[in-house]
Amino acid sequence: MPRQMIRGWLDNPDELELWEYSPDLPEGEWLAELVWLAWGKSRNLFCYFTNLETNKRYRLSVFAMLWPNADKSYRAQKGGPPMDEQPLGSRFRLTTGKNSRGSPALFLAEPILHDAPRDKGTMNG
Repeated sequence: MPRQMIRGWLDNPDELELWEYSPDLPEGEWLAELVWLAWGKSRNLFCYFTNLETNKRYRLSVFAMLWPNADKSYRAQKGGPPMDEQPLGSRFRLTTGKNSRGSPALFLAEPILHDAPRDKGTMNG
């Protein structure tokens, strides 16, 4: 999804459906498909994923890297591609857990290849 096409989550036509994605992330490593992106209120980007093994849906935030010499992209804390540049339908091996404040966090996002993309006609794919 081109960055300029990402909407704020309150301005999103699918806002009610976005509320169905749980912020209670599984801890550890899991496979997921990126379903939607939406800008948050505090320099965060909400990433909406479907777990490829359980079909459960999760919402998590990534933040811009703002320290000196950072590229200011929205990435997982310990590495991965800029999430604000990833096309919907991309698949990842995610590592999630709790950060030092006890909040859900995306630590690592590793792209994985897949053959058949899901139907992009709906958010659920």
